[in-house]
Amino acid sequence: MRLAQDVVLPPPTRKYVPEQTSFQGNGVITQRHRLYERHHAHVATGTMDCTANHTWWSEVAHTGITSKRFFKGMVMGQMSAYSGTVAARYREDWSAHRPSPTTVPDAKDPMEEPHVHTPNVSQGLRPQVLALLEKHRALWSAHLGSIRATEHRIELKPGSKPVRLNPYRMGPRTRELIKAQVDLMLKIEVAEPSQSEWASPVVLIPEPDGSPRFCIDYRQLNERTVHDSYSLPRMNDCLDFLQDARFLSTLSCTAGYKQIPLAEKDKPEYGIHLPLSDEPVYPSSL
Repeated sequence: MRLAQDVVLPPPTRKYVPEQTSFQGNGVITQRHRLYERHHAHVATGTMDCTANHTWWSEVAHTGITSKRFFKGMVMGQMSAYSGTVAARYREDWSAHRPSPTTVPDAKDPMEEPHVHTPNVSQGLRPQVLALLEKHRALWSAHLGSIRATEHRIELKPGSKPVRLNPYRMGPRTRELIKAQVDLMLKIEVAEPSQSEWASPVVLIPEPDGSPRFCIDYRQLNERTVHDSYSLPRMNDCLDFLQDARFLSTLSCTAGYKQIPLAEKDKPEYGIHLPLSDEPVYPSSL
């Protein structure tokens, strides 16, 4: 489900927005968890009779504290096939159809449905693709994994001294965003408090969809680091390996760089200096 035009949602609000989908037939709308995590917005779930590439209206709730602009083509939710009958339900009817406690998903273990573009997949192969995704459903869990086969290590140049930089100047809203990101990293245990001599400042870089990306200015640390040398593969050779391929897939890991653990002795070098705080933290993972 993608937006059919640019939409601005003031906080807090519930609004009907125009959307389109390539899905045809009876479908069920499911929420996109990442939309809520990044923008505090979510689409009302339900069933509907879809006509491919036709504009229709769905209800979106925005619970953030600032206005958000959502651009045309942005994915707001997923539409999957529904074999039952699509019928209208009124508010007073829902009390008799609430799921029992045994059927309610565990709130501590949310699962996001993968968004898959399947119009160019033949009808004969589509069940196999969906079965493969269902088999590896746990890969779309909201929990971060961790690579145990290796650790990230850092080698400092001889004579390098610790660098402790002051945080960059920023406004109240940016401080709130950084604090929320740090609280989340502490909660999911990819960062921990530190008393390190090293400290690097935080910067927020806007993503293409407008959401902030938490980055750390490690330029001073990089200047004091012995760099590894890895040659890039030849692109012609890479393309040659794909000449007989029938399917080409792209997968985006959730914060993949946070899933590589840091060697214990090298954690102090990655200290982060937070605004309005004298106590830095450092990441437990790269």
